[in-house]
Amino acid sequence: MKQRALRMNELAQQILRSGKFRDSDGNESPLHSYTNLEQCEFLVQQMRAVGARTTLEVGLAYGLSALFICDELSKTEGSKHYAIDPYQLTASWNGQGLLHLDRAGLREFCDFRDAPAQDVLPQLASEGVKLDFAYIDAGKRLDETLIYSYYLCQMIRVGGRIAYDDVCYPGIRKALRYLVQQDHLRVVDSCASNRASLKRRLAARVASLLPLPGKRHWLAPELQCSDEEMGLAADCVVLEKTREFEDDWKWHVAF
Repeated sequence: MKQRALRMNELAQQILRSGKFRDSDGNESPLHSYTNLEQCEFLVQQMRAVGARTTLEVGLAYGLSALFICDELSKTEGSKHYAIDPYQLTASWNGQGLLHLDRAGLREFCDFRDAPAQDVLPQLASEGVKLDFAYIDAGKRLDETLIYSYYLCQMIRVGGRIAYDDVCYPGIRKALRYLVQQDHLRVVDSCASNRASLKRRLAARVASLLPLPGKRHWLAPELQCSDEEMGLAADCVVLEKTREFEDDWKWHVAF
């Protein structure tokens, strides 16, 4: 393996603590959208919990989470991190994530895909790629999250984990409320608790006091069972794949 230019996560921690980064010309600018230090360390904990060697990330941006992920992977021979971001080489990010990986001496561990995740994930699945850990930090919409999850659930091995960022966004939260009802997935961990608004908590409390018969048919799902009860009241939530998915169209009958 090549000698790493910096010690463990030194570059990432330097950027996160200063809140600034330097572009390829040496110009300094403030960070505006990134995974914070606490969550980056949390992701590494998830990787260690499953002994991750093959990982995937949707959304590269500044590459800060990728620096932590690739640094952890660099300790094991034959490890690989897939990073998907169709905006990395555009004016949105100007290749900054890849530049940071180069500067940290970790670029060799990252298989970067410059295309939309909804195009890349089916290709990887068809190639038989198997993953130990994945991190979704892009596309805040319900449909995108479900598309990503569909393919990742095929690629993640049993016992592997998928971390979802920005669960406070309505689309992602709704997607997870659907996903955790399937018996091949379960919530195993979360980072940065994010309680529901007082209004929603009061509504859920009132709903819990109503007579049960018939309540299911007219109450919103989040009032029937709160995000807190489902383990989704956090900014980052981790699901574990408990078994291989069985394509049974009757799975929903129990809910």
